[in-house]
Amino acid sequence: MIDAARRARRRARLVAVWVTATIAVSAMVCGGVVALNQSQQEALDRYTRTISEFRQARIDLYQGFLHVSLDTRDAVPWNRSQGIGLLNQALATFDRLVVQLPLDSDRTWEFADQVRGFRTVLMEGRRIGADVRYDVELRVAFHSLDSMLYRLDAAARARLHDIQGESRSRFRVVLGLAGALLVMISIGLVLAARRLAAADVAQVEIMRRARADLDRFEKIFTASPAATAIVGLDDGLFLAVNDAYLRLNGCAREDLIGRPAVKVGMWIDEVQRNAFVARLRGGERVLDQEIKLRLHSGEIRDGMISADIGEFMEQPCILSIVTDITDRKRYEAHIEYLATHDGLTGLPNRALARDRLNQAIAHAQRAGSEGALLFVDIDRFKSVNEGFGHAVGDALLRAVGQRLAALLDDGDTVARQSGDEFLVVLVSLNAGTDAYATARAVLDAIAQPFAIGSVEVLVRASVGLAVFPQDGDDADALIVHADAAMARAKAQGGNLAQFFTSGMSEEAKVRFDLETGLRAALGRAEFSLVYQPKADIATGEIIGCEALIRWNHPTMGVVPPARFIPLAEETGLIVPIGDWVLRTACAQAQAWRARGLPEVVVSVNLSVRQFLQPDVEGWVLDALRVSGLPPELLELELTESLIAQDSDRVVATVDGLKAAGVRISIDDFGTGYSSLSYLSRFHVDTLKIDQSFVRNMLVDPADATIVRAVISLARALKMTAIAEGVETIEHLHFLRENRCDAIQGYYFSRPVAPEDFALMLRDRKRLAS
Repeated sequence: MIDAARRARRRARLVAVWVTATIAVSAMVCGGVVALNQSQQEALDRYTRTISEFRQARIDLYQGFLHVSLDTRDAVPWNRSQGIGLLNQALATFDRLVVQLPLDSDRTWEFADQVRGFRTVLMEGRRIGADVRYDVELRVAFHSLDSMLYRLDAAARARLHDIQGESRSRFRVVLGLAGALLVMISIGLVLAARRLAAADVAQVEIMRRARADLDRFEKIFTASPAATAIVGLDDGLFLAVNDAYLRLNGCAREDLIGRPAVKVGMWIDEVQRNAFVARLRGGERVLDQEIKLRLHSGEIRDGMISADIGEFMEQPCILSIVTDITDRKRYEAHIEYLATHDGLTGLPNRALARDRLNQAIAHAQRAGSEGALLFVDIDRFKSVNEGFGHAVGDALLRAVGQRLAALLDDGDTVARQSGDEFLVVLVSLNAGTDAYATARAVLDAIAQPFAIGSVEVLVRASVGLAVFPQDGDDADALIVHADAAMARAKAQGGNLAQFFTSGMSEEAKVRFDLETGLRAALGRAEFSLVYQPKADIATGEIIGCEALIRWNHPTMGVVPPARFIPLAEETGLIVPIGDWVLRTACAQAQAWRARGLPEVVVSVNLSVRQFLQPDVEGWVLDALRVSGLPPELLELELTESLIAQDSDRVVATVDGLKAAGVRISIDDFGTGYSSLSYLSRFHVDTLKIDQSFVRNMLVDPADATIVRAVISLARALKMTAIAEGVETIEHLHFLRENRCDAIQGYYFSRPVAPEDFALMLRDRKRLAS
């Protein structure tokens, strides 16, 4: 009676499981149908909104054109500046929506070309109204673009109608399949119940014989530490299991004995189990075969099984020993993962990327197709680490990796090359423009703000593209070529995508030679300093000088600072070079004092990377102490980008240097951050007006206004205003009329050697009036 009750409970539990599974699957199917319908509706809504925005942009374009073409320069409502604003707004909207319209790529690219053509004409905006030919060109460009817009609008609406019809068709098909699936589940439930009832009859006899044999063998294997099971060879029913097997499986003995091993056992792959049994039937002993195990709880584990044929209860059986090797497999997988993935971002590392790239190249060669490698580098990433700390920098790299991965199709790969460099492998391309479109998408994605904790970080990137197999037939060559293209994009100002060309290999070699020479330049004493005088406009006297570095390369000759300073910044060599410049300039200024020459302030430029080094204050004061130069005769020229960070660390460092007597100057003022709030927090001595404003102030009213504003600002804040790049007497007269304090430039003197500057001090050279 007890056994009958147990069997009844087991049958009830099995039926309950079937019912629950049926309900769950039904709910999942219904939910899937609803989700599909909702997803399709959201896609239609998105396309509808896009087309609506597209039409509004057409209206803006038309109105803007009317404002521009009908402007009479003094009448309302037509206004040219408003029209240009509407035209730019419409063009920006077209740039954003062109990839969102439900159109084929040929129309999209044709439209993008029309927009670029119209923008090119519009860039001549200052000539509107002044040139009849230009007005004609603008009208022609507008009507061409408007015609294209009309065709695109009609095509988008037609495509939207097609998408709606396709969505309804797909929904009907899915709904029909879901109904068929539910019917099949119901039929399966009925059949399973019938099989269960039939199996119960046979189980009674099997259980009786299994119990008899189990008593005889129980003492032999029950206490064994190895998980052991005995299964009938012919019927596949569990005959006996030991305690270790039950502990491994996580079930009770009655859940297994007399039941089919293929149904309640730990095998997941029935095909694999059948092959396993076939090997045993063929007389082969199976040793240490790896399998996947499903425990009674549903958990999937890795296992290893060894088995042989024997006899139990006067019938052939399979005696198997199962070992759980999950922890070992996880450890092996972790070791393999660490060998092929980047520990910070979780992306494939350089080694795995090279392997996948080689596979992609081989596939492209066999299939006659093309692929591409994108070399992505974050512009000025070092400034993020230096300005916000390495924790923010690491979080930014992880976020960049996630954005890049989200852009790719299945089969493509994004990997971390090193530092702030990423590799993107595009397996298959229709044309080279596909790679460029992906590169532009990469630039746009990275240009979006990153929220890192409480900090919002804005960065840009440079992308180099190499197409395979024509740009290289192995991974190493492609990486070198894509890197060279990236370097070209970075050299052009960054935030660009650049295809590899054959000439870039030579550029990469030159850059490598330059970097190699730069690393050895200090040890070989190839650097020297020249000094450009600063003259007081009112008195004409020399009041200071700026120390400027020069590199005399043994084979390349004099290398301009603009060529090697950015490379020094990028490689970190700016720190030891900057230390040499500071100490050499201080020592030279002290040597002039020791000769009894008039005392002047020597200025030294500090980069962001130098200033954010640990204990900058101690470093500067040590250079002064070693040289003997008084602190008030040293001026540090800092960039606006550094001062404008306004971090507590920067404020504390500037305050410490000021307290020690060192002067602080803001170099190239007016070319950096537009916010001037930082001037109220820092005790700056000098504002240096950038030479780009000074050079054009006599011909450009805007630059003249900026120069006057900086001079007025400096006087209001009790700072000294120095104009850089003063080259003519007219420049000097303009600055004197506007009460600028001092000048620096070729009109007074070019940068000179230390001895020549000493002669100028001795002879008390003065600024000509």
